[in-house]
Amino acid sequence: MCNGIFATYFACLEVEDLSIIPEGMIGFKLPSTTYAKINCTTKSIGEAYPRLFHWMQENGYQQKFLDHTCPMEIYYFEENVEEEQVELWIPIKEKCENS
Repeated sequence: MCNGIFATYFACLEVEDLSIIPEGMIGFKLPSTTYAKINCTTKSIGEAYPRLFHWMQENGYQQKFLDHTCPMEIYYFEENVEEEQVELWIPIKEKCENS
């Protein structure tokens, strides 16, 4: 999660419900929405964001900031690899939408 000044990273696990949350952890729900996604690696992540935002612009999308949405970086940590796989997910809306 970020606000333009700083970013907060969470280690997450998808669960069915939030009725039992272990001590020291928090639970939150992300709304169902449409995302633009790109695959990259830990070494190419700096190049992936501009490519993703360029694709969004070319295809008439902009980042969605409302409805409790947030961009996500999903890391696939593996042992003994030089660079790990990453997925970047940006919530999007069509430029003509009002929300």
